[in-house]
Amino acid sequence: MFGERNLHTLDLPLEVVQASHMLPFAPPYLSQEACLEQIVSFIPQLQVALQLVESYFSHGVFLTLPIERSQVSEEVLPLVYRAGVPIQPGDISVVHLVDLGLFFSILACGAVLRPESKRSPRESEYDKFFHLAKAALNAHGIFDHGSLAACQAFLLLGACELHLGRGPARDTSWKVVGMGFMIGASVRELPVSNTFVPVSNVLLRSGFVR
Repeated sequence: MFGERNLHTLDLPLEVVQASHMLPFAPPYLSQEACLEQIVSFIPQLQVALQLVESYFSHGVFLTLPIERSQVSEEVLPLVYRAGVPIQPGDISVVHLVDLGLFFSILACGAVLRPESKRSPRESEYDKFFHLAKAALNAHGIFDHGSLAACQAFLLLGACELHLGRGPARDTSWKVVGMGFMIGASVRELPVSNTFVPVSNVLLRSGFVR
């Protein structure tokens, strides 16, 4: 659907490529378990993730902020890292694919917002996380499972594409943002850190509405 450039240069597994390329329509033959295993293998070391998270929150005000730092530190990172070590496929269920999608969406934003001197290189790193996020979201089945994490992930991905403004992505990125709003509209309140956060707050924080 969007961002199909560079897939052949990123050395991503077939399952990930298919899931990313066909978003938002997950192929019926796609194995969630196989896709999950492949996506988990690309989780970076914790220090790398923390640098990208910090890059996002340091500069994300210029992009979009549909997620709070506390949600990342209290929910997203503990799901992906155990005792500071990336999880293994057996440590996580396919029901958490959407959470992995959010995790990689945050990393993608951090990569695209990194100061020029720290990019390695900017677009290659971003593209890898971008497609991993798409694959995780599509394998999860976004039309069947509306959630706060899915809403946030699509807002982040759409904002990244708008920020880069590469070719047709400038046109399709607004559709991605629209999908985030569509998912947000399908739910009213969702639990976050043992509280209930109105999705309207997330949409307002995204910066796309006033």
